[in-house]
Amino acid sequence: MQSKLCYICSPYRGDIKRNTEYARELTRIALDCGYTPITPHLYLTQVLNEEDPE
Repeated sequence: MQSKLCYICSPYRGDIKRNTEYARELTRIALDCGYTPITPHLYLTQVLNEEDPE
């Protein structure tokens, strides 16, 4: 059985800590329901540094 993709779009600005936890929670729920979640604002913010132009 092939899992369906699920795009997670949730707030990030503002209370970043709370919003990151919320995005993680939504991602976990999607995984638990058998979806393959795509949460770019969660993983990209953990890898990229906007302060570094390179």
